Amino acid sequence: MDDAVHFTGSPTGDDDGDGWSNLVEYALGLNPGITYSQTPDGLTFTLPRVENADDAVITGEVCTALTGWTAADLISSTSTTLTFRVPASMAGQGRLFIRGTVQLR
Repeated sequence: MDDAVHFTGSPTGDDDGDGWSNLVEYALGLNPGITYSQTPDGLTFTLPRVENADDAVITGEVCTALTGWTAADLISSTSTTLTFRVPASMAGQGRLFIRGTVQLR
């Protein structure tokens, strides 16, 4: 049985006018947020995800200057969250920016 919820509508639209695109809300839920923590293994951050939003590909990225984004390492995945670790090569570089990106399959 297929329990996937398929995306419909305009990915870049904002049907509810809250500043989050339709695609982001489909994949991450209403009012999504990133949580982060410092662990013995490095800085990690967690993105929410909507269970069964199977059309969405969610990635974590990190950079030091809002350009040249680098993929973060996916270290944990559940049906409702994805946790990423900042690559060790970037850990000691001062200011870091983190983000999640969503694309349709």
